[in-house]
Amino acid sequence: MTGAPRPPRAESKFALATLACLAIGAYYLWLLGRYDDLVLSDYIWWMAEAMRIDDILLRHGCATAFVIKPYPVPNSFIQALLALFNVAGGWRFATSAVLALYVVAFVAAARELARASDASRGPMMLIAFIALGTGTTFWGGDLNFDFALAISMLAVADVLRGRTAPRRVAAITTLAFFVHAIGFFFVGGLYGLWALYRRAYRELVAFVPSTLLSLWYLWGRFVEYADREAFAQGSINPPWLSPHFLAFKLNTIMKTSGFMNFFVDTDAGPIYVMAREFGYAIVALGVVLSAVWAVLVASGWAPQGWRALAAVAARRAEPRQFALAYASLWAIVALLIPPHMLGVVEFAFRMLAIAMVVALLLIATGPVRRAALALVAVFFVALNVAFMSNLGDVRDYTPAPQPRVLGRAIDRVVTLFSRVGLDSTGIPFAKVLDDDACGPTTGRFTGIILPAR
Repeated sequence: MTGAPRPPRAESKFALATLACLAIGAYYLWLLGRYDDLVLSDYIWWMAEAMRIDDILLRHGCATAFVIKPYPVPNSFIQALLALFNVAGGWRFATSAVLALYVVAFVAAARELARASDASRGPMMLIAFIALGTGTTFWGGDLNFDFALAISMLAVADVLRGRTAPRRVAAITTLAFFVHAIGFFFVGGLYGLWALYRRAYRELVAFVPSTLLSLWYLWGRFVEYADREAFAQGSINPPWLSPHFLAFKLNTIMKTSGFMNFFVDTDAGPIYVMAREFGYAIVALGVVLSAVWAVLVASGWAPQGWRALAAVAARRAEPRQFALAYASLWAIVALLIPPHMLGVVEFAFRMLAIAMVVALLLIATGPVRRAALALVAVFFVALNVAFMSNLGDVRDYTPAPQPRVLGRAIDRVVTLFSRVGLDSTGIPFAKVLDDDACGPTTGRFTGIILPAR
């Protein structure tokens, strides 16, 4: 599949798509920087936690308010990276540097999978970046999961290229463990099942490091520390196949197609100050985009995925068919399971997003489908630009009514990271942090630290 030289036209498509992705990513980062603050909801929390990590390690005043968890933790990659960059250049540098690193990592992984998949995949990597790389989770600030999208694409490219040596698989699955749990499940399952499918049992030794880390995490969290996680997310799952359940699934599909639902979480409304009419326009465009996706899935992914599953069942699947079958099963499971699982909000959506980004770079598409996808991409870029241009300045931010879970923590954190909450050195006011015990002690910290007790 990869031995023959690619025609110059195919290589030019890869180069053009790569430049387009990087240009769009740079433009979005410029839009974010325009407001001189953090407007990505969850990203605020990760930066706050990263600053607390530095406080603890560098023995600053907040070292007594929190402790580092004495066991490895999934979903902690971004917090550790932000903490490192925060020491190097402060929180403004850290947030910008990690976002830029993410854009490059996603584009590189998409390009690698596109090249491994097919010479015509160049334009599809652009679609994947626009629809999912800078989609709902990007604007929601869930950078750990966004890096999981990248590492999932890299793992699929490894399977297609035959790069499944135990040392490489061990390194990637270990990294995936720290990036995001759902991405770790996808990557580990893909490598493991591919080894079993080929009866390459010796490759399974690669899972020893990540398995030991998982066992250590489970023991530390649930046994030694009796599940002392700082943020306990209650379940709001509706009954299976009820109208409420089906509506939730429709929302999941819309968000995967590029729909940005900023009106569900308790902390979303007050952070993103916008006209109500614009919010309705986002929903309307989300419905249109979802309809286009539905046609493309029905005409492309569904029949090709079914043939791939049949080839796997008959034990005659080549690597691309196996990867597509695996992604298709992930999508089916995502549509059947409850929306929220294991304390993770939108668990099913995150599963579906990984399956979607992989399928985009594996399914065969003709000129009509590619044109439809290009139309989706153009509308989605326009939607993001319109969204950013309608953001209210954070200086106009007003505290929200006290929500059930987050309390006043989100109000305090947003204020800290706005320009009016900074002292002359650009650092959040130390007095405010001290008054708030260095941040919410019973808030949303779910990564590397725990409130001291």
